Amino acid sequence: MADMLSATITTLAMRERPQRRPPPPPQARLMLLRAEAPPPSFYRYLYSTIGEAWFWWERREWSDARIAVHLAEPNIELSVLYCRGAPAGMAELDLSALAKEGCIVLERFGLLPEFLGQGFGRALLDWMVESAWRRDPLRLEAKVCSLDHPRGLPLLQKLGFVAVEQTTVSFPDPRARGLISASMPLPNVTPAAEPLPAEAAPATQGSNVTPLPRRPQPN
Repeated sequence: MADMLSATITTLAMRERPQRRPPPPPQARLMLLRAEAPPPSFYRYLYSTIGEAWFWWERREWSDARIAVHLAEPNIELSVLYCRGAPAGMAELDLSALAKEGCIVLERFGLLPEFLGQGFGRALLDWMVESAWRRDPLRLEAKVCSLDHPRGLPLLQKLGFVAVEQTTVSFPDPRARGLISASMPLPNVTPAAEPLPAEAAPATQGSNVTPLPRRPQPN
């Protein structure tokens, strides 16, 4: 039986449109384009290349047919960040709960390894947040795994997202199933906090888990 791994999933919410003006994007030729019905191979390239180091494994199990159905769903919007004409990152918006709940979910987002550390992640998220608020939702949501890039959670909080819930999940090691390279080291994981909806202080850089305050015990 494959070794089991555990991770903390932090759910964040933004309930008001940011009033601040985002900083100018890096001095690079950046362009954000919505990918309309891209081929599954292109999606696999982005998902696998961006997520290899952060153990994005779930959608590696999807068939081409399932990926095609997902990307053709009208409530799923895949945006691709380009730098000097080359793909540099991706992000998805899930609009399926917008009509009934007023909620838009910022799904997987990230950069290709060659484009990390240049301020492109901030530009990508600023653009995605602005795109989402143009739909007049009641709130935006995002989820971050403790195996994701360590700057992901602090960046979301800097943009105005607040950590509201945490859960711990367990899953078989994807390296044992050939979904992630066997030589890929496991990212550092911060111990899980007790799940509790509450405002949380910004995470420190290098940690992808914000410990939430514990619920007071009754006397």
